[in-house]
Amino acid sequence: MGLAEIGEPGREPRDAIIACYAAMERELARVPDAAPQQFDTASEVLARAVEHHALPPGSATRLVELFGEARFSRHLMREEHRDAAVDALRVVLGHLRGQT
Repeated sequence: MGLAEIGEPGREPRDAIIACYAAMERELARVPDAAPQQFDTASEVLARAVEHHALPPGSATRLVELFGEARFSRHLMREEHRDAAVDALRVVLGHLRGQT
């Protein structure tokens, strides 16, 4: 799923944030030793990615935080949350694709 589709205004922000996290997991699945495991929590996915040098420390923390909030809270997620998740995903993808 492209970033444009995730960020489209008609999409519910909560769904877009979850989709951003899923996009990060799909990209990490391509990295030897850093691939998410079936029963990992979001924090474990991030820890493995950092441990195996797929991502630098702190690079995906905000995306993981937003994912947890979107997935497990019931309060309203707003457009600014979506924008922050899209920005965080761009950073993650840049690292994973060697652009940063």
